[in-house]
Amino acid sequence: MKKLTQIILFCILSIIFTKNMFSQISGLVLDSKKLKPLPNANVFLEKTKYGTTTDKNGYFIIKNIPEGIYLLHISYIGYKPIIQKINFQNSRKYYKKYLLEQKTMNINNIVITATKMPVEIQNLTSDVEIITKDKIEIETGGNISDALKYAGGIYIKNYGARGNIKAISIRGSSSQQVLFLLDGIRINNPQSGNIDLSNFLLTSFSRIELVKGGMSSLYGTDAIGGIINLITSEENSSDKSNIICEITSGSFGFNSFNLNLIKNSKKRFLKFNFNHINGDGNFHFIKDEKKLTRKNAQFKISNWLFKSIYRAKDNLNISFISFGYTSKKGVPGSIVSPTLKANINDSQNNITLKINHKISHKLIQDVNIFYQNNSFKYSDPELNNDKLVNKYNLNTAGINTENNLILSKNLSTVIGGEFYNTLLRSNTLEKTSRKSFAIFLMNRYNHHTNLSILPDFICDTSLRIDKFTGYKSILSYGAGFSLKNKKLLIRGNIHKNIRIPTFNDLYWPEDSFTKGNPELKPEKSFSEDIGISIKVSEPVEFHLGATFFNILYQDLINWQPDLSGKWTPVNIGKANSRGVEFSIAIPVIKNILNFSPPPLSG
Repeated sequence: MKKLTQIILFCILSIIFTKNMFSQISGLVLDSKKLKPLPNANVFLEKTKYGTTTDKNGYFIIKNIPEGIYLLHISYIGYKPIIQKINFQNSRKYYKKYLLEQKTMNINNIVITATKMPVEIQNLTSDVEIITKDKIEIETGGNISDALKYAGGIYIKNYGARGNIKAISIRGSSSQQVLFLLDGIRINNPQSGNIDLSNFLLTSFSRIELVKGGMSSLYGTDAIGGIINLITSEENSSDKSNIICEITSGSFGFNSFNLNLIKNSKKRFLKFNFNHINGDGNFHFIKDEKKLTRKNAQFKISNWLFKSIYRAKDNLNISFISFGYTSKKGVPGSIVSPTLKANINDSQNNITLKINHKISHKLIQDVNIFYQNNSFKYSDPELNNDKLVNKYNLNTAGINTENNLILSKNLSTVIGGEFYNTLLRSNTLEKTSRKSFAIFLMNRYNHHTNLSILPDFICDTSLRIDKFTGYKSILSYGAGFSLKNKKLLIRGNIHKNIRIPTFNDLYWPEDSFTKGNPELKPEKSFSEDIGISIKVSEPVEFHLGATFFNILYQDLINWQPDLSGKWTPVNIGKANSRGVEFSIAIPVIKNILNFSPPPLSG
């Protein structure tokens, strides 16, 4: 009994003694300028299990810390972290206010398209190029093909002079295999799958993000060769209020008018842009030693943009975007067989409501409600007594949502879904519609080391399931990695991608020359790439890079003559596209080296 009493007394004294050996730390984490609390900031002691996050008032407390010397880390996205050495001893209670300073970030280096979350370009696993506002402004009076033509791995298919059709190819893809986005919302024409670059004038856009390689695991159909994201303005735009009006005139009857209005305040951002170009296209050429003039090559193209951002709260932005174009072009035909009265009328209207809500430091939600109208009309009075050869009207409406979650210091994820419905009306087809539903998941693991001998490691994985009318559910997936230190970057990607047949592929009306094929299967591709970039500092700083890519296509859709001689789309077995891209970048020293673009031609 005496021994039992001694044991109990010893345990009680040990607990009391041990408890008094522990310390605690508490405090407030605030914005250094506004002195506002920063909720959900990460607070932890390095190389220990002790850590927490701040509450809605910016307060934190960590208890039961053993005696010793520790490094205290306090971090919050968009702010410079605080690292402080603290010696916990004598069972003390520590309390302090910590003021975090906002980071100054170069917005030109932030990319959203490749991961659906804002990431600095050097931290991406994908091959991405950014065409900034400064580069866009150089191409005065141009369209987006003028800005894209200098990007690596890009080929612009030019079907004539200014105003004529311009199409794009990325890494050997067709133009239907490139996905175009307007502020993150798809704008590819569901009828043909194409985008005519000449209809998109540069003055409407402040930035273009170009992703090379498949991205169907995030964006679904059409993203086989890559993605072009046309950005009208940034959500946190610092553009100053101004009014700009420009009038330009050139050879071959070329005229341009541009009006740009911006109103920016703490609560609201308003932007209106109207741009119109027209020209005769009547350039001269030599045939059989005779000087001739190109006829019926005239064009009229107008773009308009209205964008309003209402900053309702510090954590809530509501944006309304209306963008559209109208285009009227003559179709001159070939030199051997000209069409002197044929013309094309083409238009597109896009309306989007975007809601960006920062629910907490660890959760950001985006909701996009969108509507798109495409119309097309082709006529040739010489062939059919002014009757239409083809006319169609498409209406697409949908909604998508994206939820960006920060799960830990090293792990973040995006979970989302998308639904849209397209209705086709045409004078040559019965009314047709297509519904699409998708869910997707993207994870990013980022491990940063402070040791120069070890590289930073980033790993992206993504998964998406699409369901289209008339087809079974389709799975797309992707993975990428990046190893980076101060002088070397190695990255690689694999992606499984898809493209659903267009309405033209499926339902083109049968005539003497062509017919559609409603039995077509979706295109599939498996793409892989690996790249290396080296930074050389002496004697002159420059970057060297090389990327190897390989794309294997299955059930590729190709138009070819059948046994009766009619051209029809069919799924061919397999095709392969591979290549190597080399790049060299030398920073230009301001006021020492200067480059001036060539003058505009007609």
